[in-house]
Amino acid sequence: MVIVLQAMEAGSIAARVLQSNTTGSVTVAFDSSFYVEIAGTLLCFGAEHLPMGPLNVRIQSPHGYIEIGMPTTIEIGNSRLWLPPEPIDWTFEKLTAGLDSIEIMVDQQAPAEGLSRFIFDPARAAMDDLLLRRASSAIDRIRQWLRGDGADPTSFDDGVRGLIGLGPGLTPSGDDFLVGIMVALAEMQETGLLEALSATIGKYAAARTNSISAAHLSAAAAGLGTDALHRTIQSILSGGDGLTGNLSDLANIGHCSGWDALAGASLALRQRANAGRSRITARRKS
Repeated sequence: MVIVLQAMEAGSIAARVLQSNTTGSVTVAFDSSFYVEIAGTLLCFGAEHLPMGPLNVRIQSPHGYIEIGMPTTIEIGNSRLWLPPEPIDWTFEKLTAGLDSIEIMVDQQAPAEGLSRFIFDPARAAMDDLLLRRASSAIDRIRQWLRGDGADPTSFDDGVRGLIGLGPGLTPSGDDFLVGIMVALAEMQETGLLEALSATIGKYAAARTNSISAAHLSAAAAGLGTDALHRTIQSILSGGDGLTGNLSDLANIGHCSGWDALAGASLALRQRANAGRSRITARRKS
């Protein structure tokens, strides 16, 4: 039996796919969402409460059960198009203030699972957790590369490879962390760094993680993440404007996926803030 789905809103990548092909089959099904493979691309479908992002499609609630392998047809009609917010203007002073604000909130709200403790200065991340210990070395290699202090390319490569597929879940914590870095780089318009990181991820993603997580990594390589991730990063860049509500929305994505993505974004944002402070200090001394 073919199930017909009525789209109400489609993310940017999903909309592009659905413009040319509207038939596929269910690959994974959960209580409130499911994935359909259409023309080789995995798209996530759910009702009105599905968080929006590039691969997501909000639909009218389907009748009956959704089962793996079920053929689907999507009617796009006058569905709305989701696009990420436009990049904002920011300053190093506002970025620093935003990072200070996020640390206070994370200290009070972050889950014990996942990589959220890396939102803090890495020295504060407790290393009594196996996932944190495995991630620590990889994250440190990426941190050195983001700093631009002559990090060995092989070391950076090893760091990226070490995070891909790291951790349990549909989208492993290491993958979510990398998504956060890429979306933050896009928001800061660090095109060169984004291209270099996404190219390295592209070498390993297919072999080291599952197809759904690889699809989200591919979207992030184009600078695209969930709406809540974009808004939270922009809140940090603006000094904390709207941070409470945006962080709440991000925290509700997955078991700890939103937090893991925020940890990656915070790493990229912090290195940019540190670089800005160093330049300001150097100018004052000259």
